[in-house]
Amino acid sequence: MDIQFNSHGVLPPGDYPMTFEEIGRSVLITGPGDEPDWDTAWRARLLDVFEYRCIQLWSVGVTEIFIVGSFVSDKLHPNDLDAYFVCRKDHWERIAEPSLKELDPEFWSFERINKGTGRVAYPMWFDYGIEIYPVYEEFLEANVSDPDLKDIKPEWFRKIKYTHTGKGVIKVIRPGRASDQI
Repeated sequence: MDIQFNSHGVLPPGDYPMTFEEIGRSVLITGPGDEPDWDTAWRARLLDVFEYRCIQLWSVGVTEIFIVGSFVSDKLHPNDLDAYFVCRKDHWERIAEPSLKELDPEFWSFERINKGTGRVAYPMWFDYGIEIYPVYEEFLEANVSDPDLKDIKPEWFRKIKYTHTGKGVIKVIRPGRASDQI
């Protein structure tokens, strides 16, 4: 899939289903042109770390994963790679989270910490430059009748911070899993 940044430096609004192979060949890694300061190596490293974590998420039944934030923009050197995944709350609490913590308890810790840098974040951010957020399916806008229960992360990540203009996100697709695209 050929994706391009719009005049705001982001993907046009929408979800862009892509495999890691497609992401690795896209403008997200290679850059939008002849920009000498585009940090291809940093972006490729973030993507490699994230791919490994997605394989872990897939192994515990999480299939709906989105890359968001400055990584999917024309920022020369994004600070990190932000992502979120959608799953049912009971599946997360009973199966996915315990299984992931068994695989790597330090990475899959969702307790925010401060390492003296002035930033409070998950340990995964300090150690790997990745922040992955769970979003419970039950709290998506389409599934709640009370707006106060709605998880705003999916909507928030689809807007430019200061202008609230729409922007696109990458929906990560497992190779050979076309059904994940729907």
